[in-house]
Amino acid sequence: MERKVIEILPTVVPIMDEDKAKIKKKRVAAYARVSTDFEDQLNSLDNQLKTYKEKIESDPTWEFVELYYDEGISGTSIKKREGFNKMIKDALGGKIDLILVKSISRFARNTVDCLKTKRELQDAGVEIFFEKENISSLDGSSETMLTIYASFAQEEARQISTNVTWGIRSRMKEGKYRAFANGILGYRINKDNSFEIDEEGARTVRLIFAMFIDGYTYREIANYLIKNEHKDSKGNVKWDLMKICNVLKNEKYCGDIIFQKSYTPNYLNHKSKVNKNNVSQFFIPEHHEPIIDKGTFMMVQLLKQRRDENYDSAIDNGMGGPLSGIVYCASCGRPMQKLTVHSGKPYQRSMLTCKRTVVKMSNGRRCPVTNMLDYDATLNLISLLTKDSYTSLDFELINESLKEGKTKVKAFEKIYELNALITDKKNELNSLVSEATESKTPFKVYKQMYDSITNEILAIENEINVIKEKGFETYDSINFNRDLIAFLEDKKALTAHIVSKKIKRVFRLKDNSLLIVKSDIPLSAKRLEEIRESASNYLTLPSLVHELNDRLVSYRILEIKE
Repeated sequence: MERKVIEILPTVVPIMDEDKAKIKKKRVAAYARVSTDFEDQLNSLDNQLKTYKEKIESDPTWEFVELYYDEGISGTSIKKREGFNKMIKDALGGKIDLILVKSISRFARNTVDCLKTKRELQDAGVEIFFEKENISSLDGSSETMLTIYASFAQEEARQISTNVTWGIRSRMKEGKYRAFANGILGYRINKDNSFEIDEEGARTVRLIFAMFIDGYTYREIANYLIKNEHKDSKGNVKWDLMKICNVLKNEKYCGDIIFQKSYTPNYLNHKSKVNKNNVSQFFIPEHHEPIIDKGTFMMVQLLKQRRDENYDSAIDNGMGGPLSGIVYCASCGRPMQKLTVHSGKPYQRSMLTCKRTVVKMSNGRRCPVTNMLDYDATLNLISLLTKDSYTSLDFELINESLKEGKTKVKAFEKIYELNALITDKKNELNSLVSEATESKTPFKVYKQMYDSITNEILAIENEINVIKEKGFETYDSINFNRDLIAFLEDKKALTAHIVSKKIKRVFRLKDNSLLIVKSDIPLSAKRLEEIRESASNYLTLPSLVHELNDRLVSYRILEIKE
């Protein structure tokens, strides 16, 4: 006997407004997006907004909610699309029943984003209707169709990204790519779309370079600029270490420009990465009027490199100042650190200690010396001893050397030219390798040519090293003599560099007194470590006392002449 099958159809429940006892209208929104700010694209956006508004308001069963849109935003990611994200939030919040969109590519060019958003809205009972493809997200087959169409849109986005990138790099290679001065302190764009110096900003740029050459740290420069109300590129008196660093390393200030310092490896997430020889860069010398001469610019780059290489956080320990890296604890070997005690109280004091919270010696035990040293009394003592060590200086001779050293920057200008020559030689080497793989050049001939260019590069690098060594020797001598004279004339504070020329190390002994190691000759790290290890033997040296405002510090002097 054939069984009878009765299909039970789903009941269609109309949306009812209980207050007005009638069927509610479907709440409809529309979304539009253009990916560029060009005029024709913006006109298209205006037309889309107008069309959607008329369409929604003309249907008596629909209720107009809002027209959501994004201008000049890529569809490969939803993160920065404010209009899109606001629409999704409103939809999930129960404010929208239906979203109209021109096509899947306008909604999202990223397959994952498209499907994820569609599912979220579908779970909330919100429908998306894609007009071009005639697809409703609530249809049973919509998932498959959306996957196919979204994949096409994503591939189209990839091709567009590739074409745009190729076009930009082609213009860079031909020198036709437009450089922007927006956000660059000291420059503005004139009517001819070329760089023009903004003198107010340029004065700040010159000051930053001059202060760095004179030995000021990033923090000191930033604090000075804030205190004296120097404005940054946005017209704000807001300076930090990163801003100072960015000014100092920007080649635009010496009139040159480098394109493609960063690149975007993934067209979907648009995340920019620093170009570390990943793709070609394009260098244009003498692109515009410089604010800083090339010698000064190159000198700063080399000084930055040297400071980074020589910085030792273990020695500095955040103390800074003239005692940084000089005062050590003889018992545990740790550098002493500056510590503020009774902070905010009338009897607040600065102290020196070898301990940090929960930091132990390498053998797991804490330093046996628990006392601390008065920082101000110690600094005053070291300052007096340092000044006494320089009493026999010939000031006339020092001042004369300062005058002769004013041409020091010229040496670094030569390095700038040699670096450009090295770039040319490396490009020549790359061309040689490419030609060799495509031609039938005998290997012996190719090897001779390769070795010849390589040797030329090595010779130029050696020349650079010689110039750097002599240039830094002159620079260090000038800076040291200038700072020394200013210190001896009480015009400038003591620096660690001045101290270390005469006082090689200060050890805190187990009785909390100081052992001051003085010498006019360099002492190796091994020699200093030997002195530390045998520090208790020097407790027999005559003990002296230094007083500063009723604060006492005991010390002994160990003078090494050879």
